[in-house]
Amino acid sequence: MLLGLASLMMAATQIAEPPESAPMEAPAEAPAAPAVVDYPPSFFADARPNTALDMLSRVPGFSVDGGGGGRGFGAGGNVLIDGERPSSKSDSLSDILRRIPASQVVKIELIRGGRPDIDMQGRPVVANVIRKAGGGVKGAVVISAAVTEHAGIGPAARLELQQSVSGRTVEGSVFVQRSEGDGAGDGPRNRVYLDGVTPEINSDRLADSTFDLAEATGVFEGPIGAGRLRLNAMVNTNSHSYLALDRRATQTDRDENTREETSGELGLRYSRDIAALGRLEISALQQLRDFSSLSEFTSGATVTAFGNDRTSGESIARAAMLFTPIIGVRFNGGVETAYNWLETASSYTYNGAPVTLANASIRVEEMRTEAFGAATWSPVSSLSLEAGLRYETSNISSEGAAPLDKRLSYWKPRALATWALAKNQQLSFRIEREVSQLSFGDFSASASLANGSVVSGNPDLEPETSWVYEAKYELRFDAKGVIALTLVRRDIADVVDRNLFFVPGSPPTDYEAADNVGDAVRSAFVINTTLPLDRVHIPGGLLRLKTAWADSEMTDPITGQTRRMSH
Repeated sequence: MLLGLASLMMAATQIAEPPESAPMEAPAEAPAAPAVVDYPPSFFADARPNTALDMLSRVPGFSVDGGGGGRGFGAGGNVLIDGERPSSKSDSLSDILRRIPASQVVKIELIRGGRPDIDMQGRPVVANVIRKAGGGVKGAVVISAAVTEHAGIGPAARLELQQSVSGRTVEGSVFVQRSEGDGAGDGPRNRVYLDGVTPEINSDRLADSTFDLAEATGVFEGPIGAGRLRLNAMVNTNSHSYLALDRRATQTDRDENTREETSGELGLRYSRDIAALGRLEISALQQLRDFSSLSEFTSGATVTAFGNDRTSGESIARAAMLFTPIIGVRFNGGVETAYNWLETASSYTYNGAPVTLANASIRVEEMRTEAFGAATWSPVSSLSLEAGLRYETSNISSEGAAPLDKRLSYWKPRALATWALAKNQQLSFRIEREVSQLSFGDFSASASLANGSVVSGNPDLEPETSWVYEAKYELRFDAKGVIALTLVRRDIADVVDRNLFFVPGSPPTDYEAADNVGDAVRSAFVINTTLPLDRVHIPGGLLRLKTAWADSEMTDPITGQTRRMSH
């Protein structure tokens, strides 16, 4: 917080004092839309960026947010490319931007509050990367290595190619990497029991961890008929191995884990303008994933093992229409449907004897449909108002040890107001109800044998829902300087956390599993500051400071005491 206050004082000094010399070319305010700020290539020239991602990192007061973790296409990031969001969820937004050479960027638009031809999806600020129509063949080869004392050299290589001819673009990339996991290394491990009776356990720990990754992506984009089509494909394979030896005076514990995963994705987006109506956009996505893991822990004469195999997939189809503004009001609406599934089988043995786990083998399916609509109105050039409503229905069913079939539905309203107090100041407010994406991994069993933790699955989960209240103030100065203050509060219902379950029998047993444990409140206050350093004789230099205060509160389902959220 002291750093944040110091940054505000430094910024105030820069605002108050006139510049010693004329600053660099300032971004131009778009005359037709005061909430849009244009950043041409000349604005980034002193930093000599290589990619669009490098350029976005220099946009004052803006940070790339890839989205994700949400439901369907509605959880997109805060960056558009030629006015549209990428039709991929696995191919990260950062990787997509990294494949766009800086020489191909005409400008970057920072859209604050909305614009008639842009679907903001409830975000108060988005960046729009505008590309050149042509550009020939571009490419890059990146070779890097991480050197660690314990594991030696971890190499990585990336090859990227892009060709743009007559409005058609073909992109491709290949990435391979080998690295050491963060949890590996040698050193002492000392355990102290708080009861004051159990003797301390001291040991020497030797650990090795390797991670191998190979990934290939391909993209085609170009005009098809009266519209424009984008196709993307990605395949990824990765493996991880971990071996740790815990050497005590009397025995050596052995913890060994292996994991293999293969995934693939196909995406499609088609858009076209319809005379007198607006723009139609159709998107589709198919993801498939295969995962297997095996963990074995040996301590003295005791051997425990846990194995898990699972396959999963997601299919999404979305149709949306962005209508031509009518009497200054812009409308958009559409429908999205998604099908998610997970099939998993787990096994747990103790000294070779199988141990029963709740929901060890299960198949879970979710069919979800959402209808959405929003209207944006600017009664005056300095004020933008947006109101939206989404209605979601989903059916979750499971087969196996715990058969289940239930139907859920949610209304998700949203209201956003953006007010330009002056040419360089903006205030925005947002109220929205959000519904999180369930992690199907919580539906099946998992384990961390070295810590003595075995977690059973629970298919009877419901998504967390939140009412979000957000206020943001933004001040821009000296072409590159920004102060942004954000205050946000989330009232969360049906928090998903760990809970204990009692199973009667002979003997009775307890087991741990994910569960909806009640309500919580999460609050945060964030100060984001970007200070240009031209005044201190560092031409083109930027000092970025981010200060955050965050807190949360919930009732622990096991102890009944108040504590912070664990996620």
